[in-house]
Amino acid sequence: MNDKITRMQKHFIILFLLITVLSSCNAAPKGEVEFKLPEGFEKIYHKNKENGSFDKEYVPEGQTLANWDQIIRYIYQPVKGDLREQFSELVKLLANSCEEPFAPQPFSGKLGGYNSINAMFACGSKSGASYGEITQYIFVHGENGIYSLQRAKRISKFKTDETNKIIKKEFDEEWNEFFSSVKFKSK
Repeated sequence: MNDKITRMQKHFIILFLLITVLSSCNAAPKGEVEFKLPEGFEKIYHKNKENGSFDKEYVPEGQTLANWDQIIRYIYQPVKGDLREQFSELVKLLANSCEEPFAPQPFSGKLGGYNSINAMFACGSKSGASYGEITQYIFVHGENGIYSLQRAKRISKFKTDETNKIIKKEFDEEWNEFFSSVKFKSK
């Protein structure tokens, strides 16, 4: 069941990017999100696609796509669109598989001179699962497409009104160090 949920989430992310495409191009990325991979994480998935997009996934050593407790996803799609609209569409899709969704307004800013948002989605109870999940996202609208860096953590189920307390507990120093290491560089 966990494997199906993970694959479903991945398909939602891909579907969300495809649905919200305002215009697309067939171009290789002209930039790169740089980040410091936490100690003990390893790449378990990497796929390059013909249209120039890619998907990379990292989990703690010994874990898989089916049994992770933390995962980092780095995705590039050669599309153009509004980052807030894309995050809003993603939230709608993710909320469909969540019994206790929570998504505060994302923060807008610049990363490497490009428009970006830092956003979060918390799911207190995944449909059909025995856990909740918190995911933090950074989206960057680069020259030729949108880059997405995501870090998710599976935790015990929780109620929406407990979200702020859970976030303070789960977003520890190592989590914050990971996101403060993120940079965007043009090629």
